[in-house]
Amino acid sequence: MSPAPTYCAGGPSSTFDSNIESVNLLGDAASAISYTGCPGVGGVEDLTASQSVDVFAGTLYTADIQFGTCGGNYGSAGEAWIDWDKNGVFDPSESIGTWSGTPPTALSSFAFTVPPSALAGATRMRVMQEEGGSLPLNPCGTFNYGSVVDFTVN
Repeated sequence: MSPAPTYCAGGPSSTFDSNIESVNLLGDAASAISYTGCPGVGGVEDLTASQSVDVFAGTLYTADIQFGTCGGNYGSAGEAWIDWDKNGVFDPSESIGTWSGTPPTALSSFAFTVPPSALAGATRMRVMQEEGGSLPLNPCGTFNYGSVVDFTVN
């Protein structure tokens, strides 16, 4: 069994203003990610030990993400990735969806199919919102305001 990859840090230095308000992803076997943000967290909020979902290759799922605010309403960009090849890098091809706008905005629903080439076992999903950011986002980027949250995908 190979060791789990080490993922990059990054994320916001401030806990104010823009923040991911919620992430919901219903998986198989009654598994789900159900996250509510605010107050903001500096750096990467690592929820991989407490928030996980089970998915199957070739199956369609939808991640519902509310990009929002814990304070001020400023233009932001958001993106979500799943590290399907489990190499510790969120490759551009592993992005499951992007968003840009000024909160409050409508819920973003990112429909994605688990690739047949996805490696079995636990991997990581990263959701990022960067105030003042532009797409595509750098999943390892550091910035002043926004949020980064990591979850486990099996």
